[in-house]
Amino acid sequence: MSINKLYLVIFLISWFSGVQAENIILTVTKVGDGNGIITSNPAGIDCGNNCLFSYTENTQVTLTAIPEFSNFNGWEGGCSGTESTISVTVDIAKTCSANFGLFSSIQFSTSNHKVDEEAGQVTLTITRAGGSSNAVSVTYATKDGTAIAGSDYTAVNNTLTWQAGEMDAKTIQIPVFTDGIEEAAEDFTVVLSDISTGSLLGNTVLATINITDPPPNPAGILQFAASSYVASEGNGVATLNVERLDGELGSIAIKYQTIDNVAKAGSDYIVTQGMLTWNNGDMATKTFTIPITADAITETAEPLTVRLFNIIGGAGLGANTTTNLHIIDDLGTLLTVEDLLGTPNTILIPGVIQFSAATDYKAAKDVGNITLNVNRVYSKQGQVQVDYNTQDITAKSDIDYTAIAGTLQWDDGDMNSKKITIPILATSQPKKTFVVNLSNPTGKASLGAFPTANIQIVDSIANPATNIPPGGIIQFSASEYQLSEDDGN
Repeated sequence: MSINKLYLVIFLISWFSGVQAENIILTVTKVGDGNGIITSNPAGIDCGNNCLFSYTENTQVTLTAIPEFSNFNGWEGGCSGTESTISVTVDIAKTCSANFGLFSSIQFSTSNHKVDEEAGQVTLTITRAGGSSNAVSVTYATKDGTAIAGSDYTAVNNTLTWQAGEMDAKTIQIPVFTDGIEEAAEDFTVVLSDISTGSLLGNTVLATINITDPPPNPAGILQFAASSYVASEGNGVATLNVERLDGELGSIAIKYQTIDNVAKAGSDYIVTQGMLTWNNGDMATKTFTIPITADAITETAEPLTVRLFNIIGGAGLGANTTTNLHIIDDLGTLLTVEDLLGTPNTILIPGVIQFSAATDYKAAKDVGNITLNVNRVYSKQGQVQVDYNTQDITAKSDIDYTAIAGTLQWDDGDMNSKKITIPILATSQPKKTFVVNLSNPTGKASLGAFPTANIQIVDSIANPATNIPPGGIIQFSASEYQLSEDDGN
């Protein structure tokens, strides 16, 4: 009997006896946060999410899970096992689920770090992202740059481990040493490597640590902004500036006090003493005033001494711990070199440099800039210069205004006003303030009564209740002017 006839006999016997093979549904699904596909043999199942196929009853089907940038974590539902390939008998309707877990990604939270050598250690943060279904481990190790292990820092070579389900960032500490040597910054690196199977290294696998010397004094130093000042009797008051430099850590304070010299308290000025304070992070220049007493006597300049003393809070003293304030007659009297340098020759002072008027200014945001006038008064002899710079108070440079710094110069015989223009940015906020400081006068010139200009940013210079006329506003550029008889006009 041929094979075809044999199959026909078996089929007819089965048919007439009522025994028939059934088709049964096998359903496959994907679970977990990873990706992958499932295939089958015999063919029929080939999908990345959900699919099903009808097989003849009792068919043995081989299912294979193929992960994509993921881990295969096992079978669930109507199938079981941790191997990616299993065999299932389709005797009843079944649903088999393949669990894929996304790879973990391990990296440093940031690539660049700076540490003061006196800090004792640097802390680095290492993050885990992506999947959390498996445990993961990674090695981290230091590598010398210009910083040398053993003398600048402690070499490390260790392993970090996250358990399955653990996603919190981990930190590592690397000791750094103080060597007491003043030197340029030195660096070393920390590298991640040897990550466990089923995980990936992220983009930031190398961290650079820059070791810097500590600042000379974290709290900074305090000093007068100039070694000498000049004030006219007619001004009625002298303004002196005290600056905080080279550090801003901590709250500090210092006392100031006037001391008789040629000028005498009571007849030439009023005794003045007090305290200036800076909060933590405050680097603003502080000012105080000394009342000047006018008299009808024509006389040479009379200096008095002002000193800084009794620092509170750990700051140091700078070079200008004392300053001389020279009181001159209203029209610019003769100063002697003895007054300034200790010899008896008489000369004209090279002049006094100051802002043109009161120290409070308003900068209109809608105008886009503010221009300040700086004057040389009392004398035009010789070439003189003065430095200027902006300084944040509540306004921030590059947000509210553009920071500037520079030098103004007057040649011999020049007494024209010099201009400083500061751009006011469109992003600026009203009622924010910054200052412009004059400092470092040269050519034996001195700073005058207005060495600092306080700038307040406003929306518009106009009074809110007053409309600006179409033709604009006309006014003098300053509230007072000074001239010498020698000028002629």
